[in-house]
Parts: sequence; structure tokens; C-alpha cells
Amino acid sequence: MLDPYVSLVTVSGRPEAEFIKSFLNAEGIGCELSQEAAGSVFGLSVGTLGAVEILVPTSKAGKARRMVDEYLARKKGAGDSD
Repeated sequence: MLDPYVSLVTVSGRPEAEFIKSFLNAEGIGCELSQEAAGSVFGLSVGTLGAVEILVPTSKAGKARRMVDEYLARKKGAGDSD
């Protein structure tokens, strides 16, 4: 039986989405990225067209959520010290 994908998080820009995808893949969690076609074609990284949704299998969503929440918290903490 196929494991349906669920939305994990939406981030601004393809580079950050690709980073998170690599991070999850390294931990054995496959994922897919979804972005509006115009945003992808024109390389937008801000606004609605720059938003990239990260989708993961339902069975891995809990682990993926914990990992991404920790990453985002560290990223936010690092940004506060600048």
C-alpha cells in the first residue's frame, strides 16, 4: 500500500527547501518539493510564488516534523545573535 504524502512545512525559496530536503533524505526520509511553476521558472524566493512546500510520507511525518522544528529553531536563534 502506498504511503500518502502530507505537507510538512512551507519555506521561502528553493535553496532552503533543497537544504531541508537533503537534511531529511540523509536521515532516510524521502520528500517532495512543490512550488508554483512561475516561481520555479523565474527563480523567485519571496512572496507567494517563492513559497516551496515540503511534503513527506505520512508514516515519517512525526520524525520529520521534529527534525525540521529543531532546524528552524536553531536557525532563528542564530539569526537573533546577528
